[in-house]
Amino acid sequence: MDVQAALRWQEEWARAGLATGQRDPRRSKFYALVAYPGTSGFLHVGHLRSYAYADALHRYHRSIGESVLFPFGLHASGLPAVTFAQRVKDRDPGVVRSLEEAGVPPAVWPALEDPIEAARFLGDEYRRVLHRMGVLIDDSTYVTTIDDDYQRFVGWQMRALGALGEVVRGTYFASVCPVCGPVAVDTSETDLSSGGDAEVVRFTTIPFRLDDGRALLAATLRPETVYGVTNLWLAPDEELVVWHRGDQEFLVARAGAERLVEQHGGRVGHPIPARDLLGRTVRVPLVERKVPIFPSPLVDPAIGTGVVMSVPAHAPADAAALRELSALERASLGTIPVLLEIPSGVALTASEETLTSGDGTPAERALRATGAERLGDAVALAEATDRLYRLEFVRGRMTVAELAGVSVRDARDRVAERLRAAGDSVELQEFSKPVICRNGHNVIIRKLEDQWYLRYSDPDWKARTIRAAASLVTWPAEYARELPGILDWFGDRPCARKGRWLGTPLPNDPSWIVEPIADSTFYMAYFVVRRFVGNGKLRPAQLTDAFFDAVFRGTGPGEPSVPPGLARELREEFLYWYPLDINMGGHEHKSVHFPVFLYTHTALLPPELQPRSIYVNGWVTGAAGAKLSKKDSSSTRPPVDRALETWGADALRLWYTTAAAPSAEVEWSSDGVEAARVRLDEVERLVREMAGSGRGEPELDAWFSSMMHRLILRVRAGLAAADLRPVAEDVYVTLPALLRRYYARGGSPGDATERIARAWTVLLGPITPHLAEAVGEGRFSGLVAVQPFPQASEFPLSDVAEAREEYLRLVEEDLRAVLRAGKERPGGPSDEVVFYVAAPWKARIEEWMREAAARGELPNVRSIMERVAAHPDLSAYRAEIPKYVQRVGPLLRSEPASGPPKVDERATLRAAEGYLARRLNFRSVQVVSEEEGAEVDPLGRRDRSRPGKPAFYLVRSTDATAR
Repeated sequence: MDVQAALRWQEEWARAGLATGQRDPRRSKFYALVAYPGTSGFLHVGHLRSYAYADALHRYHRSIGESVLFPFGLHASGLPAVTFAQRVKDRDPGVVRSLEEAGVPPAVWPALEDPIEAARFLGDEYRRVLHRMGVLIDDSTYVTTIDDDYQRFVGWQMRALGALGEVVRGTYFASVCPVCGPVAVDTSETDLSSGGDAEVVRFTTIPFRLDDGRALLAATLRPETVYGVTNLWLAPDEELVVWHRGDQEFLVARAGAERLVEQHGGRVGHPIPARDLLGRTVRVPLVERKVPIFPSPLVDPAIGTGVVMSVPAHAPADAAALRELSALERASLGTIPVLLEIPSGVALTASEETLTSGDGTPAERALRATGAERLGDAVALAEATDRLYRLEFVRGRMTVAELAGVSVRDARDRVAERLRAAGDSVELQEFSKPVICRNGHNVIIRKLEDQWYLRYSDPDWKARTIRAAASLVTWPAEYARELPGILDWFGDRPCARKGRWLGTPLPNDPSWIVEPIADSTFYMAYFVVRRFVGNGKLRPAQLTDAFFDAVFRGTGPGEPSVPPGLARELREEFLYWYPLDINMGGHEHKSVHFPVFLYTHTALLPPELQPRSIYVNGWVTGAAGAKLSKKDSSSTRPPVDRALETWGADALRLWYTTAAAPSAEVEWSSDGVEAARVRLDEVERLVREMAGSGRGEPELDAWFSSMMHRLILRVRAGLAAADLRPVAEDVYVTLPALLRRYYARGGSPGDATERIARAWTVLLGPITPHLAEAVGEGRFSGLVAVQPFPQASEFPLSDVAEAREEYLRLVEEDLRAVLRAGKERPGGPSDEVVFYVAAPWKARIEEWMREAAARGELPNVRSIMERVAAHPDLSAYRAEIPKYVQRVGPLLRSEPASGPPKVDERATLRAAEGYLARRLNFRSVQVVSEEEGAEVDPLGRRDRSRPGKPAFYLVRSTDATAR
């Protein structure tokens, strides 16, 4: 459909006010939303996937008579708009290209150098794109997180959480950009260019003292193994520096020293060549023995402190590194101490068994099990390390005297605490991979004093949130199983920052700005209020704490300046739309937005108003499988406007729903969207051609009606369950196939097809609304979007008609298989076919055999003949029945237990003689019963007929074939 035709229908929907949610106490409601987008750049084709799903669901719920609310807002908080504005100012080539592709005149660009103007511009651009997609967002709800009224709402939210003791101030380790200040490191990458999936690695540092009082500070993930240290490793060609902390001097790599200063203070001192320390000895804490310092390439100075303690009995990499020392150096280490064991009697997996079998230390066995021999065997070495560390952590028990019998898990905590108590050990945190701020700087971890944070570690709050989540419905279902663990893992999180951020000043201290995740956890509630601000019934100044307490929580007297009638209306409006039915967003929200959304709702609302469901949709990825991103202007994806002009909104919408299951990633495919467009052209042609004055046979019309009955049931169930892919399969694939079958069987456009066409038109509405309006024009007096959704009851069900058609389909399928095989044989095509319908007695025999099979028994001649003896009407066939049981019994194992459709086979085939002749190019089709077929069965094969499987005889000009 061309752009102008689509625009016409979008304007018609706007004139009809379809997108505006209307509270109607007489109707049930449906309230769903898509997590509002940030302001890092223009929308791309990946964003539209979520909105295509959400709009389809809202359109369906509207058509079944429910009031719907589909709000839209802009998440302008944080750094994205600031970075976008700076890139505009710098005339970044990627941003310039995006501006040009979007048709933004250069005269407008200077205004976009201001972050607030840039954010508002992008918000308007997002709405324009969604309108072009035919998405019925309610513009009366539109709000940005930098609007005054929204910031008053967030101020109330933070004060309300603070009153509950959940907003606190204290020392906190936070992710920080050296230029921008604190940033959020999570998979949403709101503040980042890359690295949002990085994890925080927490090392325990352990001081190993030289004789001169200085200490080499090693960093380890396994402090309990300090008892087994045989030596230290250093990178021989690198430099260490002195980290001065108080009157102590610790020798570490420069990267580690800089991290230690950020997290524990002190300063970085002069450099010391690592080579100058090789061969010296250090004292191992807790065991007070001396060990040497050796060089090794296994040390990466960028990780930890650049000082590695060697525990070759339990670290495969250390064991491999020892093999690269000289014999003299290895001998100087003496016996390698083993610190722990896997208790006998513990059930082990086959993989774990290989780590405990054979001679040598645990690390040597792990190397042997994975085939790793030297440090260069990186993949095998990583596998050995992972498998051994996991086995020992989960099942290991310490054997050293001070910790004998203690689990490795407990020993780790005890040793770390003992080292910290001695005063020279600290925790060192770093990211598992580089994390890059939107401005291009590396993000670090820094200790912040007096940091404001939300106390998600509060046990009571955590427990209540996990309980509330237990009743949540999720798509996919496995997310519901993951949620308790995610919510339990969720710890305290900074809720405010200082820096060049857009957002709400923190009420407790306006010099701080509320963090972007913290200000986007309860906005679903504010959308209800926003419309009253937009239409002038409420002034921002009236949005006080008393106002929000009354509207959202039903407590207190409310805001005195708000008229009582309006106050009641607002409370009723909120209680009508809440609880939220669906919160929809991409995978990046699973461990970030969705958990805090649930936490905030649990804190502020009673159980009956908790969210009902979360819908996680997969990403649209690029060719390499990476998520498409607004901030990546170099992607090969087409700009949204070009995609809409090339294929149209409906082709995109259909592709989103059919390309993959909603929760799965789908790679962007121009060919796939083009195929969707071609399919829609075919659907349009079929629907338009369904009007006419013809008709089919009554049985054929009854079949089409019955199939439509079942299809509508499936479509309704799929839409009610938000399972759109099978819905699209039925509406755009199955229904066209049924229509083609109807025509092939002799039906023609008429009253029956027109009734189905009207229903089909409405079925098209949720996913392809523009097409629905185009084919519905003239069929309906108004817009298709307001027509009631078809009921299955409008199309009578006929089990008999369905059984007849299914029987005929199976016979045709069987016949085609023989015809295909016959093409490869000499003699030319068949001219005639004779069908032999099975004798009635066979149906009873097969019924008995199926009964036996259902009981798990093999049908046998003896048991069948015993039953035959009780039925005198079968006595005439006593000679034939044993042979029939022996031939058919084994076949039943691979056939449906229900058996073939039960129909009058002879009548069905005779009624279809003309169809079969026409369809399969026979000169004649003849149907006879098995008993009467002797004269037309020259090969004597009619006894092969079975109930539901007639035998047939193919007559060629030079040959004959029977089956």
